[in-house]
Amino acid sequence: MFPFGGWGLLSAFLALLCCTGSGEEAFEVHMWPEQLMVQSGESQVINCSTTCMQPNTGGLETTLHKILLEEQAQWKLYEVFNISQDTDVICHFTCSGKQESKSLNISVFYPPKQVLLKLWPTLVAVGRSFTIQCRVPSVAPLEGLTVTLLRGSEIVYSQTFVGTTLSPQEAMVTHNTTAHREDDRHNFSCRAEMDLRSRGGDLIHSVSDPQALDVYEPAQDNQMVIIITVVSVLLFLFVTSVLLCFVFGQQWHQRRTEPASRGKHGGPKGSASGSPQPGLPHHSGPSESHGQQKQSSPLTSCSVTGPTRDAAALAIPGVVGGVVEVEGGLWFPGLCQPRQQSLGQGWAFM
Repeated sequence: MFPFGGWGLLSAFLALLCCTGSGEEAFEVHMWPEQLMVQSGESQVINCSTTCMQPNTGGLETTLHKILLEEQAQWKLYEVFNISQDTDVICHFTCSGKQESKSLNISVFYPPKQVLLKLWPTLVAVGRSFTIQCRVPSVAPLEGLTVTLLRGSEIVYSQTFVGTTLSPQEAMVTHNTTAHREDDRHNFSCRAEMDLRSRGGDLIHSVSDPQALDVYEPAQDNQMVIIITVVSVLLFLFVTSVLLCFVFGQQWHQRRTEPASRGKHGGPKGSASGSPQPGLPHHSGPSESHGQQKQSSPLTSCSVTGPTRDAAALAIPGVVGGVVEVEGGLWFPGLCQPRQQSLGQGWAFM
């Protein structure tokens, strides 16, 4: 049994030597950070390390400008500068004639440096709608960018963008809402957040300048006010014109009827006795023999006839303007009234 036991010990020893040799040849290469996002133009420190105890060579391969900050047998610390676009860097080590490497992708982002908020209209009535617009220019990547509209500390609206475009572009959020009475007591603002933690970056945020909204209580509809005002003015003018027409009509009617009344009830003296006044033409007819009843013939004219006299000498009280020619010796009441005495064939008037 001893020979078999000796072979067993020999086999175990050879296996141990084989495993030990394999452990020296098998090694790994690591990089830190494992994910990297930097702002355009920034620099970054990168660490390259290996599990090989005594590596022959090692280093960092990149197109960027780099410097070696510090090194030990199993690691090297580099700084790369002016990262302006997405790029790959490679860390490599050689151990016992075998080379291992690892690559790291560096992504460039454009943070939300500028956040612009706009309200329109800035003066709005309670219950009316207004628009909130927020713009974030030159930002990338859009994926992971969240734009939030705020009223004070209250969230009015929030939108998270998606997409893999790495080139800088503008992100814009527009939201329509209704004005409330308390809105004029709060400032509106916009917050842009870029979450790069899943890519090895940080949470970057930027806030716009606050803006105030002027809110007022709505008055009556201006168009309705104008209509009511115009209708009221027209109605007033109509009523006023009707009243004026009525007043002037009454005055005109009174002026027309008063002279006729004076001529009918208070004519020239002596006319009621039936005897003609001296110098006045008088024609007797059948009507005079029946109790002072007279029939007047139609008035042929109302004009100045007869000799021209001085107006003052011919003035007869109660008569204005001209001479009346009356057929049958009668004068027509209300139109031309006698003032004094006739001149030849007519009545004298002023």
